[in-house]
Amino acid sequence: MIDQLKECKIVDNGPIRTTLCFIWEFPQGEMIQYVHSYRHTKRLDFETEVLWNARQKLLKVEFPVEIRSTEAIYDIQFGNVKRPTHWNTSWDMARFETVGHKWAALAEPYYGIGLLNNSKYGYSIKNHVLALSLLKGSVYPDPHADLGKHHFTYSLYPFGGIACKHEVEREATYLNSELRVLPGKVKQEFEQCLFSVTSEQVILDTIKKAEDRESIILRLHEMEGSTTRVHIESSYKIRRWREVNMMEDESYTDYQPAPLTLSFTPYEIKTIEVELE
Repeated sequence: MIDQLKECKIVDNGPIRTTLCFIWEFPQGEMIQYVHSYRHTKRLDFETEVLWNARQKLLKVEFPVEIRSTEAIYDIQFGNVKRPTHWNTSWDMARFETVGHKWAALAEPYYGIGLLNNSKYGYSIKNHVLALSLLKGSVYPDPHADLGKHHFTYSLYPFGGIACKHEVEREATYLNSELRVLPGKVKQEFEQCLFSVTSEQVILDTIKKAEDRESIILRLHEMEGSTTRVHIESSYKIRRWREVNMMEDESYTDYQPAPLTLSFTPYEIKTIEVELE
């Protein structure tokens, strides 16, 4: 357990965010944490720098929360899955850790807590404790595993409950896709929205050029586990569109005129080819 606090100070207290700096010491290294709270979001970021020299040790972070749920929710590609939070059977005990791509969460019907990450994927959620594995000092098969300096961020995010998982997905995407500021000027046409979806439970994952045509490919998925119907809108005029498979097969369906309206079943993935005027 790391409990030797060397220093605590405020390093930022502006109109956008407030940051506390914690410096921790332990026998095999040192850890610096910048805890960021923001004006525009409920997300609490733990930006962490670690000099790690420990062997046969596992560094984890744990958050006990006041949430009662027999299942935890884990993010996977194009959706999420549930796993038990108890160890009632040998099968449950064998799943002492579960992968979560960008986040995992404990949720009641109207309140939940998400634990987000930008590079650490091993979660172990038991009863009311959310835990995330950060570093491992294993000696086999690599005797030098995780030695040296590390920089990563994990976050806590409260949200509106089981039916609002899209809130956690949005914040986890922001955490993993940092805003970059570059010098230059923006042309007027780029100030418009290329595509938008009328429902937050349908995620627009991909916008790209078609592999062998000049059209645009959109890939979307439903992430709340319920049936819904959405419209896809654009600041540019949609000439026609059609649904294709993931291989972008031209013979999958015929073109249809705008507007672009889609029906989704729970966790369904759709790939849409769009031609703009």
